[in-house]
Amino acid sequence: MLLLGFGLLMSVIRTNSLTSLVYTLICMALVLQMYILIQGFWTQVFTAFKQEFHILMDEKLLIKSCYCVCSVLIAVGGIIGRLNPTDLVKFLSLHVMGYGLV
Repeated sequence: MLLLGFGLLMSVIRTNSLTSLVYTLICMALVLQMYILIQGFWTQVFTAFKQEFHILMDEKLLIKSCYCVCSVLIAVGGIIGRLNPTDLVKFLSLHVMGYGLV
């Protein structure tokens, strides 16, 4: 509900009302998946690839991924309407890579 609220909040902008809502939903779907994969990657990097590669899906990881989505949507709010979808995906991947280090 909070994540959809970001999209409705950004739809107040008259020139980008529908695209901001669609971009919010696209960002939400992509970042949730990317964060889970990137977090597994950083876990393997910091354990020097000693463990087998398994990503443990639990509530804690899903809550962290929701926080990552909120962080990304706040950042996207500043540049909405200036990026096309290709640049948006590049921006999302860089943001998630950086956020995964936290």
